[in-house]
Amino acid sequence: MTRPDSLDGILDLVRESHKRTRLVVAFDEFQDILNLPDSKETRAVLRSKIQFHKNIPYIFAGSVRNQMREIFTDPDSAFFKSAIAVNVGPLDREGFAGFLADKFALGKRVVDKDAMAKVIELAENVPGDVQELCEAIWETTAYRSTIHENCIGPALELICARESKGYEAALVQLTGQQLKCLVGLARMGGKAALSAAFIQGVGITGPASIKKALNRLVQLKVIYRHEPRVVPTLDEVGTMQGKGEYKFVNPFFKTWLLWKNY
Repeated sequence: MTRPDSLDGILDLVRESHKRTRLVVAFDEFQDILNLPDSKETRAVLRSKIQFHKNIPYIFAGSVRNQMREIFTDPDSAFFKSAIAVNVGPLDREGFAGFLADKFALGKRVVDKDAMAKVIELAENVPGDVQELCEAIWETTAYRSTIHENCIGPALELICARESKGYEAALVQLTGQQLKCLVGLARMGGKAALSAAFIQGVGITGPASIKKALNRLVQLKVIYRHEPRVVPTLDEVGTMQGKGEYKFVNPFFKTWLLWKNY
């Protein structure tokens, strides 16, 4: 079998392999392609090869929506109008809570319904973060115990202790204004990050400085811009800006900032 030593070679190998076994090719966090020094050229090569793979399904998944839009809706992008956009909504909370309760039951632990709802809320409905918090709850509770909301605190402390060095390393990259904005988001939320109340709360003069700091935090993947999942009507087009909010990529980083009283 040919061992590809280039992107062209890898894509040719995919095409040849598909002749023997049907394939589905998935790219996870595809927006990271924009971070490559030769991003534009790489996208052009991908697109030029993939367009001839008529019978091979390609899935491009990404968690940073505005960057995914840039790749597929910018007329200057090689992938312009080359894929069908599908927005994946959050998991059904009731069903997810039931699944998790069943897993706890394997260890003879009974989970209070309100406690599980709080877990999902704190993890912002992100499956991986929900499972991380559940694992910490498992580690900090005993066999045959009943898990109430008061069991969540020790679990969060365990996560913060485990991740503390990583959080501290992330803070080292930040300027004073960026740190102020980050702490402000932790304390006041990110729905009105350019409001007078937020500006006063973080102690930075001027929304332009705050916007610059927020953009840098997004670039560092500490936070992201969460946009509404609803599709605006014709009457709403042009009024949807400002409807989104800034959120932490890792919700437990926010918990740690508050816990450390920054």
